[in-house]
Amino acid sequence: MNLIILLASILEELLESLKVQPSPVNIPSPQKAPETDDQLLSPATFKVSTDAASPQNQVHDLHNLDIVSVTGGPNWSLCVSQIPIPQDFNEDPNTDNMPESPIEAIPITAVPMIEKVQEVVKTLDSKRINPLKHTTLNDVSMSSCLHSVVQLEAPLSMDETKIWNLLFKPKSLTTTKKRSIKPQSCFLMPGDHVFCSPTHVELNKEVMQSLYYDKVVDIEVIRAWVDVLNFQELKRSSASPHRVFCPPNLISPWNLHDFSTDVKEKVESFSANLADYLDRIKINQHLKGVDLLLLPVEDSDSFYLMVFDLTNPSILVIDSFHSKKPLVRFVDSSDYYHKDSAYKMKTLVCAYLQSRSHQMSQRFKSMKISRVPIDWATSSYSIQNRIFLMRHMEKYYGQNKIFQCNFSKHGSQKNSQLNKLRNKYAAAIMLSEINILLPKIKSLLMS
Repeated sequence: MNLIILLASILEELLESLKVQPSPVNIPSPQKAPETDDQLLSPATFKVSTDAASPQNQVHDLHNLDIVSVTGGPNWSLCVSQIPIPQDFNEDPNTDNMPESPIEAIPITAVPMIEKVQEVVKTLDSKRINPLKHTTLNDVSMSSCLHSVVQLEAPLSMDETKIWNLLFKPKSLTTTKKRSIKPQSCFLMPGDHVFCSPTHVELNKEVMQSLYYDKVVDIEVIRAWVDVLNFQELKRSSASPHRVFCPPNLISPWNLHDFSTDVKEKVESFSANLADYLDRIKINQHLKGVDLLLLPVEDSDSFYLMVFDLTNPSILVIDSFHSKKPLVRFVDSSDYYHKDSAYKMKTLVCAYLQSRSHQMSQRFKSMKISRVPIDWATSSYSIQNRIFLMRHMEKYYGQNKIFQCNFSKHGSQKNSQLNKLRNKYAAAIMLSEINILLPKIKSLLMS
């Protein structure tokens, strides 16, 4: 609208500049009108102006005709003469549209005004802001946009390095025999707490130090990681399914396999613990609106991840061990005590869903458990098993999303990545917004 107003004002100035005193000119008397329209439009009718001072190169305005009614709009061809061109004696003069009375001759002075208009339009064009295009992402693209707590590819940040120094005092001291000296603690006493969540998971410095290289990660660290992930789910993107992470050992490994305990007692114990935890994290006990239920399962001192997909019905296992030497054997039986750990856990989850009248309870009962294939599996027992578990929990978003943990297939490089994750997970837990002791940790980092 501003551009139209500006152009209108410039056009008005242009028309004012064209109003000068008329000078009479002699017009040849009309002889014969052209017979066809082609004669009116023939090249002989027009002549391009080259000298504005000559009488032949002047633009004529009609007194009695409106320019809009004649041409349909303003005529910007200001450098073209409209005076009839003298013709040979044997040609018909082009005087069909000429008035009988003399017309006014107006000198051409509008070129600077046209250049001014063009300059203004060019300036306004350069300042134009095009509207944003509305684009949508396909499923594969969306999966890359899903929120991730830890970026394995990124180098260690300053905060991650400070957290590691807070837990361990790094010294590259060696003896003459090149025996490594373990890092010594600094800043914190072993019993000092560094993490406390609303679900009453508490970690002291000594427990957090189980994240040090070549150590078995304490199960309490996994509990804290579950709380961090559930908190992060509150910030999930619209493309991300609603995941609920369960703490390890909602039923102890001993009770899961114990022959002396009745199955009904196992179901009651598991259901009570699961319902209690869901209440703590403010998730509906009926799992309404939940897409994925993820449970860490302990078996033979190692862990695997069990996933119940409540939207695209399936029961999956993510095992860090190679399929040739799996931790999970997938042995099912009509007798609970002859089942493998995965099928025992399936029995308990189905019983819980049935008690809450969940629509998937009956469907899960007859469903087989499937293994999720991974390229980074290990072929032997690894002390990094629990780091694998923590990474699998973080990165799995369901069957419709690409499951990629960015691990190398080469053993030494993969082990280096897992050690890097130990550092990053320590910082992610201690610096999480869910950590009630976060102000204390930040104060220690600043000092």
